[in-house]
Amino acid sequence: MAVLKQIEIDGKPVKFMASARTPRIYRQLFGRDVIIDMKSLSDKFKSVSEGEDQLGVMDLTIFENLAYVMNKQADPEVPENIDDWLDQFSTFDIYEVFPQLMDLWAMNKAGLSKSKKK
Repeated sequence: MAVLKQIEIDGKPVKFMASARTPRIYRQLFGRDVIIDMKSLSDKFKSVSEGEDQLGVMDLTIFENLAYVMNKQADPEVPENIDDWLDQFSTFDIYEVFPQLMDLWAMNKAGLSKSKKK
């Protein structure tokens, strides 16, 4: 079951979705494993917030790709090109948005792992 969340970015509401299809879309678009990338980015984000590290270009690219896939799932009007999608925002704060995307992913995983037995 898909999970939806609306996050305000650059003063406007943006819908995001996570589902079992998210890893497939991510893999098809970017040729990478979303689970590995999210774990890596989550670990890096934690070390940055503790003052031990800095985000690199690849970290920002993973974040942008993840946000794009989750927004594209939720909104069919999203541009087909990630650069066109990013152009609609003047600011896109990873420190504000990434934790919310991780929460969305966690809610999706929790829904998948619930027992179907009664």
